[in-house]
Amino acid sequence: MFDSLLSGAVFGAALAATGMYQPSVIVSQMKLENWHMVQTFLTGSAASTSARVHSGLYTLGGSVLGGIIWSGFLRSALASLKSKSPQVPPKPEDLTIYGALGTSQTVAFIGVEVMFAGAVAAISALRLVKTQGLVGPVLGGFLVAGAQLFSALIRKTLLGTSASFEEFGDYISWLLRGGGGGKPKSYNSIAVVTGMIVGALGLSLATPLPQIPPSVNIETTRLVTGGILLTLGARMGGGCTSGHGITGISLLSVSSFVSVAAMFAGAFGTAALI
Repeated sequence: MFDSLLSGAVFGAALAATGMYQPSVIVSQMKLENWHMVQTFLTGSAASTSARVHSGLYTLGGSVLGGIIWSGFLRSALASLKSKSPQVPPKPEDLTIYGALGTSQTVAFIGVEVMFAGAVAAISALRLVKTQGLVGPVLGGFLVAGAQLFSALIRKTLLGTSASFEEFGDYISWLLRGGGGGKPKSYNSIAVVTGMIVGALGLSLATPLPQIPPSVNIETTRLVTGGILLTLGARMGGGCTSGHGITGISLLSVSSFVSVAAMFAGAFGTAALI
């Protein structure tokens, strides 16, 4: 449990240092006005609450509520529907980029690295990044990657956070059923997210984190709804921006590349509409 807490603390501190706790960074990215988020994401392939960004509290609450909805009935409902229309599982070799392309892992790795490095260099050359956190987006990305390596070394597993809301939902569902048998036994993801909060909070107390202008005022209902949708979408897709966007991409997973593309497409479309 302690190793999960410690891994989360390192991850949370890294995210806080990048400035990704600021809603304005996310919103401006989805409006294609500021490429801070993408540059950090490409370099590094929940900390907002601990960085004392108050909107994060409502989003966190929505995410927890989404976990309860998922564990309470949606997960079983979707499993029931899926059982009625079974699908042929994909071949193992089709689950990775190199397997799907019929090439070696080394060639695929080099290709992805060159593509990402080129994108990061282009963003810098075109001066598309308008803001900076405690560190620049590129260094921030390396810090996030370092947190990933730290998790792999001490936990023997890679980072992912959305499962924490499912674990919390499982526990709440168990309590609502009156407790007794069947008590959830998995708390590792909750420990990781708790560690993220502690790590980001510790960094913010040790070094004042920059407040990146302009401030973004978002209605509470939108924050809560966004948190709910974030959790439900992540559990349906088997991962979130950390599980798919950092861990899955690093493993050259086809589903993670598809999921991340869908995440950004949905975010760009939503930002354009609202």
